[in-house]
Amino acid sequence: PGLAKTYRALCMGLLSDHQLDHLRAGVDLKGGLGFSAPAEVVVESFEEKPNPKTWIRVTIGEGKNRQVRRMLHGVGSGVLKLERVRIGGLELDSRVARAGEWRVLSDKELRLHLGYEPRIIIEKGPTLLGPATRGPRRTQGPTQGPTQGPTQGPTQG
Repeated sequence: PGLAKTYRALCMGLLSDHQLDHLRAGVDLKGGLGFSAPAEVVVESFEEKPNPKTWIRVTIGEGKNRQVRRMLHGVGSGVLKLERVRIGGLELDSRVARAGEWRVLSDKELRLHLGYEPRIIIEKGPTLLGPATRGPRRTQGPTQGPTQGPTQGPTQG
């Protein structure tokens, strides 16, 4: 299994104990993806009106294509809303960062929450040098003055 990912999902219908047990045990994901590995599933709440719905938290150790959606479809439900709330030990708070926003993780967060050892990346090239430290800019070919013609090599005679 990979890094644990936890999702909060609003599901269609009131999920039964049988459906929840099926989610926990593993579900056929169809489309050639095989079965999901066992998952941790916790019911947060039920909403009965106007349409029955169930809020759950699902923690998976895999990351197959649209896995949580496929799991719920496999037990006869569907997803109305889905958000990732945790990766490894790193809590993702939607109140702090809106959808589409991102930030660079600190070395401590990488080690502590995700189990990764940060790598130092050294970029080479003129992008790291400011304009004052760059040498003269060069255009296409050698520079020619206004009265100079093209440079000629040795003549054959």
